[in-house]
Parts: sequence; structure tokens; C-alpha cells
Amino acid sequence: MRAGNRLRATILHNLLCVAAAYAGLPAATAAQTEVTTVGKWEVVRFVDPITDARIITLKLPSEEGTQPDGQPFILTINCLLDVSAGGPSNVSIEWGGDNMLPNVTTRFGHEKPGTTRWSVRAVFTFSRSSSEFITRLLHYDRFVARAERNLGPPSSTNLLLRRTLTGIWDTTGFDEALADDLEICGLAAKPIG
Repeated sequence: MRAGNRLRATILHNLLCVAAAYAGLPAATAAQTEVTTVGKWEVVRFVDPITDARIITLKLPSEEGTQPDGQPFILTINCLLDVSAGGPSNVSIEWGGDNMLPNVTTRFGHEKPGTTRWSVRAVFTFSRSSSEFITRLLHYDRFVARAERNLGPPSSTNLLLRRTLTGIWDTTGFDEALADDLEICGLAAKPIG
């Protein structure tokens, strides 16, 4: 592995460990981590050495919309298949700012947008219906999300202290990136679309 790729893999591994901790998933060990790219999707697969759980993480930067530091928003999908108990999946968006509000408006392709309540942890919002989200994303090449960040004290309801954040993702290749791992994300067979 070239030095640049090794550094990139190490940074990605460290970020995934943090994301896994927020999501309640086990962290990967470097020896068991496989990192690939499918289109613009960064795909990381690993097996937990304690539980033999298979884990896949897919990360995609936004095409439009940026965090306060100028970096793109990050759409992350984590799926875990625990051979003993089945496993959870989660979908999160990294917005890059604290005090995110829980209502997130999403739009898949050109469908009508809908607003749902997501869980909030630090700079992330987490979908409360990840399996449905993943299934819907398999059918579309475009995803848009909008959330608000409270710029005032956490208890502030002043609308002037809110910043609207909107990210647009080109999700082309998601079905290919997930093709061999549908069972890990709780999908028995690839939906027909």
C-alpha cells in the first residue's frame, strides 16, 4: 500500500471508529478492514473479532452544501450483521456544527419532500427509520436533506438564531456498492425498481 493510501486509510479508519461509537457499533481493527470505492461511495467492510459481526459502512460527500469549515456534508450508512442476533443499521448525516435541530426534511429523487424527526448527537443527525431509508435510496440517484442548526443557546427558540443547511447528494452507484451486502443492512433481496 502506498504511503498516501495508507494515510488515507488510517484517517478513514479513525473517523469510522468515532462514527461507530456514536452509532453504538463496534470499532474496526485495521487488520480486518477492507476499504474500496464504488463511484463516489467510500465502502468499508470489516468483521468484529469478538462477535464475528460483519459490518459495512458507506460514506458519501455531498455534491452541494458544505459544513462551516467548507468540507462537504457526509451521508453515512452503517449496517451490522451479528451472526447470533441479526443486526441494526443506521443512517446519519454529518452537518459539521453543534446544536442541530431534530427535524430533517428529505427528498429522494423527484419525490415529494417529507419532514421527519431524527436523533441528534453532536454534529450528526440519525434517521429513525434506517431500513426504509436504505430501501428508498436503492431506487434513486439523487438525495436531498435539509436541517436547521441553532446558533444560540440550546434552549433558544429565536428563529433569527437558526441556520438552514441543505445538502444534495448524487447517490449513483449505491445499489452497486451495497449489492453483495444487502443482508447486512437487513434487506433479504435487492428490491425491484
